[in-house]
Amino acid sequence: MLGLGEANRDDDHILLESPGFQLVVHRIPDHSAGNAARRTTYSSREGGLQTGVLRSSLESIRTIVSAHGSTMESRDKEWSFNGVAVCDAVDPEGNMI
Repeated sequence: MLGLGEANRDDDHILLESPGFQLVVHRIPDHSAGNAARRTTYSSREGGLQTGVLRSSLESIRTIVSAHGSTMESRDKEWSFNGVAVCDAVDPEGNMI
């Protein structure tokens, strides 16, 4: 419907893209360890649409995020998808970036 093709996938993500646009779909994690049933309700800050930005380094974005009153996860929580280093941040209103 959107003209996006699958460009990459792993166990937790699917990368859909078209010229000039990428959309990464994240699998919702099972928060109920040891329970086979998935939760069906999530808080307003879990899930939903999460925006992202591409930068040449996470270090450069850490400085910008901090200067604007936001916080990033620690370096030990960085991960990789599709050959790109990724790290979540939270804006001053509590939205994930």
